[in-house]
Amino acid sequence: MKRNKILFMIILFSVYCEKGKISNEYVDIFESNNTILSIGADEENTEAKAYQWILNYCIDREGNIYVADPRELTVDKYDNQGKYLYSYGKKGQGPGEFSNQIESFAADSNGNFIAYTWQRNSLIIFYKDGKDIKEIKLSDEFRKTIIRTIKIDLNNNMYILSYSKEKGYILGKYDIEKARYDVFHVDNKRIRPPFVDLLPDFDFDTSGNIYITDSIDYKIYKYSQTGRLLDFFYKKMEKNKIVENDFNYLVNNRIIKIPGYQNAWKKLKGLSGFFPNIFGINIDANRIYIWTSNQDKEKKYKIEIFDQKFNPICASSYYNYLPKNYAVIRNNKFHIVNIENSDPEIKKEIGRFGMFKSPYKIEVYKISERIIY
Repeated sequence: MKRNKILFMIILFSVYCEKGKISNEYVDIFESNNTILSIGADEENTEAKAYQWILNYCIDREGNIYVADPRELTVDKYDNQGKYLYSYGKKGQGPGEFSNQIESFAADSNGNFIAYTWQRNSLIIFYKDGKDIKEIKLSDEFRKTIIRTIKIDLNNNMYILSYSKEKGYILGKYDIEKARYDVFHVDNKRIRPPFVDLLPDFDFDTSGNIYITDSIDYKIYKYSQTGRLLDFFYKKMEKNKIVENDFNYLVNNRIIKIPGYQNAWKKLKGLSGFFPNIFGINIDANRIYIWTSNQDKEKKYKIEIFDQKFNPICASSYYNYLPKNYAVIRNNKFHIVNIENSDPEIKKEIGRFGMFKSPYKIEVYKISERIIY
C-alpha cells in the first residue's frame, strides 16, 4: 500500500513539474477605489466600533463577517453590508464564556457559530443568534496538540488544523455528533520555531475538496471530503532563508528585535531555517489564489492565480502576514486586515516575522474583473 502511494506521488510529480509556469501578466487584485466596506473605526468612520487590534476573523459563505475582540473577549458578527448584528460570548469562565484570546472559530451555513476554548478543551456552539449555547468536550488527544485553525466547508463539515511536537501539523475532519476525528494529512517537515508558528493553510473548492499547503515547499495537496488524496500540485521555487532582519518587529511605531531571537534562530536547522515557499491559499469559485513568500520592492507578497486545474492565469501582490494568511476571498470579494504601512523606512526594516502595522479594521474590496473573467 505504501509503495503504491509513493508511486502515485512520483507520477503526479512528473505530471505537474511542467505545470504552473505563471503568466508574466500582472494584474492588481483590486482597484484601490473599489472599496466595498470596512469593519472598525477610523478617521473616516468614527461611529463604527473601535478595535485595538484584529488578530482573528472569519467569513461565512453568505459573506457575514465575524471579528474577535481581544479586549472584550467577544466575537462580533456583521452582515455582508457591514451592519453590526450581535456578539457571541463574553469574558469569564462559564459556559459560552472566554478567559483568553479567541483564536480558532468558524460559522456554518445554518447560522451557527463554533469557537474553540483551550482552557476547557471544548468547542462552544452558539446556535443562530447566539442565545442557545452548547459546549462539547473534545477528546484527550487534543490536550496534546495546539489547535491552530478551524474551518467549515460548504456542506458544514468541520476541519481542524492542529500542531503536535511529536507529529507536526495535523489536518483532520471532526464529526461533532460522533466526537470523531479522522486525520488525513500530517506535515512534520519543520521544527516549530518557539517565537512564531509558520503553519500551513487550507481552503475548499465548490465540490468540498480540501486543498492544503506544504509548510516548506511549493506543494498543494488535494483531498476529497473523505480524506482520500486526489491530487497534488508542485512547482519548483527557490526557498527564502530566514535572516537576522526577519526578526525586526514593529512596536509603538518603532522597530525592535524579537526578544531572545538569537537563541531561537540558532535552533532553526535544516529546512526549519527557511520560510515556506507558500503561506496562504484562497479558493473562490473557479479561481485559486496562492500567496508566496516572495516580496516585491514595496514588500507586498506575490500572489499567483490559477484556475481549478492549476493552469496559470496571472500574478498579483498585496500586503499580508507571512506566518498566517490574513486574506479571505468569498463571492469575488477580497477581505484583508489593514496591515499596509505607507512609511518607507518601516517597510524597509520590518522583518517577515513582523506586521507592517497593528491592524484595527477589516477592509473589503471587489476583485478585479480581469481576474474573475
